Amino acid sequence: MIYLDNAATSFPKAPGVNKAVLETLNSAYGNANRSSHQAAINTTMLLLETREFLADLLGIKYEDRIAFTLNCTMALNMAIQGTVERGMRVLTSPIEHNSVMRILRDYEQRGNIELDIFDLDNNFQPDWNSFDKAIESKPDLLVVTAGSNVIGNIMPLDIIISKAKSIRCRVIVDGAQAVGHIPISVDELGADVFCFPGHKGLLGPTGTGAIYVSPNTELRPILFGGTGSVSDDELQPDFYPDLLESGTHNIHGIAGLKRATEFLLSEGIDSIREKKLKLMKLLYNGIEAIDGIRIYSTKPEENLGIISIVPDKGTIADLTSYLDRNDIAVRMGLHCAPSAHKTMKTFSGGGTVRLSPGPFTTETEITKTLEIIERYIRS
Repeated sequence: MIYLDNAATSFPKAPGVNKAVLETLNSAYGNANRSSHQAAINTTMLLLETREFLADLLGIKYEDRIAFTLNCTMALNMAIQGTVERGMRVLTSPIEHNSVMRILRDYEQRGNIELDIFDLDNNFQPDWNSFDKAIESKPDLLVVTAGSNVIGNIMPLDIIISKAKSIRCRVIVDGAQAVGHIPISVDELGADVFCFPGHKGLLGPTGTGAIYVSPNTELRPILFGGTGSVSDDELQPDFYPDLLESGTHNIHGIAGLKRATEFLLSEGIDSIREKKLKLMKLLYNGIEAIDGIRIYSTKPEENLGIISIVPDKGTIADLTSYLDRNDIAVRMGLHCAPSAHKTMKTFSGGGTVRLSPGPFTTETEITKTLEIIERYIRS
């Protein structure tokens, strides 16, 4: 199979991830912080080391403020629900994933917040006139993606966050499509909360993710329970990461995430970005040369690694089915981001076909995919 659905979840995983997961299944790994025996200590150390590796990779000084989650959706729910208060004014972009939009629309529908959405320009960058006007209304919270899971555009987070901070607006960043794909220094960006999954660009197992809360902000927990700490108190611990980590961890997944993060640190994000950029140029330029395919994504240099297309011949379902029959895995539809497709004017047609190569995709696979797409158009 030629796997081009890495924006959904990465495949293959980083070398050694499978062995790391298997190790925790075959060896004694207990509940972290719960006991003094070696099995519990093994798990406690694994969590500590994984936090340290993630902090190194993402430019985070205080690794104890990284809390593990089951995915980025859970992290974003914790961030937004742990911040929003009735009467708040919230600002977001028109290309957010439903992990953001469904929460915000729910709050809006129930009359708890006022929701503003700033516009994008033709290059899928913020329309600064629209953004600055929204900032003038003094939003209390900005929730913004680092890059669209449909378009692949890289958002100028440094400028966006700086403008928000000038009015003391809190910022939550959805890093789902950026982490592992481009170099990121979370502390330098200055976001209050940064959310990311472990199974996409980090090349780890599904069921993993994390939320980072800067020392300048605090969240209300939305999940309560056992943490193995201050067990004599029926109130949730007020320190990190325990404040946000209740219940038993997905230790098998986190073991795989640790190994994947080690791989990324050894390879270097710059090196991975360079390789993917080469693949993206080959794919983008090849599709652009095929008469009968419309590209909706930004150019490779401004892209996280996603190309959305629509064929002039047939439907997106027809093209996807043709690729399936030729053992090429892509994703079609609205990609859990209807607002993005409304912005792109692809909503009424059911969305796009999304191709997202990964760091282990080969040039031969890209060339083969281009041949199959052209064959579909010519058939």
